[in-house]
Amino acid sequence: MKVLFKELIGKLLEGINIPIYVKMGNEYFLHNNKLKQINISDYFKKQLNNNKSNIAGFFKDNLVEFRVIELELGEDKLYLIIPKFYDLNSILIKVFSNAFKIYREKQHIEEKLKSEIKQLEKDRDKFELILNGQGNLFFVVDLDYNIKFANISLAKLLGCGTPKQLINKKCFKIVYKLDKPCKWCKMSEITSIKQQINQEVDTYIDGKKYCYDQIMYPVVFDNSVINIVESLNDITTYKEIAESMEKIDEEKKQIARKNLNNLKEIGALKKAYNEIYNEYLNTTKQVDKLNLLINKLVEYNNVRKSIELSEQLKNQTSENMLLKDKLKNTTARLSNYEKNIKELKNKAIYEINRLGNIIKNRKELDSSDIEKFIAFLDEHIKKYIKEDDNVS
Repeated sequence: MKVLFKELIGKLLEGINIPIYVKMGNEYFLHNNKLKQINISDYFKKQLNNNKSNIAGFFKDNLVEFRVIELELGEDKLYLIIPKFYDLNSILIKVFSNAFKIYREKQHIEEKLKSEIKQLEKDRDKFELILNGQGNLFFVVDLDYNIKFANISLAKLLGCGTPKQLINKKCFKIVYKLDKPCKWCKMSEITSIKQQINQEVDTYIDGKKYCYDQIMYPVVFDNSVINIVESLNDITTYKEIAESMEKIDEEKKQIARKNLNNLKEIGALKKAYNEIYNEYLNTTKQVDKLNLLINKLVEYNNVRKSIELSEQLKNQTSENMLLKDKLKNTTARLSNYEKNIKELKNKAIYEINRLGNIIKNRKELDSSDIEKFIAFLDEHIKKYIKEDDNVS
């Protein structure tokens, strides 16, 4: 017999302190302050099965007559078998009094349940409003992967008119477009540990890559997991931006390394230029000395001195020719170095402008700030070139 019926019989016979036999289905009990299952004789059973209202049997080793009272409990029947020498009316009054008390308790419980159900329905409606108002994809599945609840965001993403169209659909088929449960699914683990699990999920849906921040947590009833709640936050755009920023950082590093090499090369050329320029100044000084010597020669009227000076002039003229050739070569080399330096400076400006354009094309930065940055670099590089030209 079910525990519920045992409790019901105990409540019906509450306060009756005499032995009463009870038949429920094919089971027999003796109530004597509490209910205890017993075995009875086949003769006793045969009389009961013949639906007799009065039967005979042994009670405390004496043959006595029993009165059979039939009670209907829904679709089931309950038989009270009471020795006839007891006051049947008082027993029945007590039974019906207990039955009325049970009925009133049942009414009270039903009213309380109705009130709680209404409150639960209100809470459910509020909960659905909250879930439907957020952008995250939210759904509840049973342990067979069947969707039992879904919010509007998920329905819209999947092209459904209402979330009800998703009910009882397999989550891995309708959400992830897979033929079998997801390889990253943590349902079995959550069922075991009864705790929430967070993870990032990368998947392809209809050929397009999606990245989700997934939260799965259990719904526990009577110490067992009955449902799994799943929340998906689409972080695809954030992941793409992060990957793009990583590429930009790498490009910036490459350009910086290239500009550093160019600056080193410019430094080497500038050093060589300074050496050639110093050589040019020294040659110019020597030419000035030669011109001074020639002027002195003109001033002298003495023939001997003129001859000596002429001989010295001859030697200096020869040396002057060599110096002029050297000066010519030095000037050509100087011009070539100046040209190379300007080309490298222009190249560095181009690379820096290219870096600025790459950063400017990224939507995360303010375009006005990027333009100021590029103008700042351009102005100072041109100023640097102008100062070098003045030095030259």
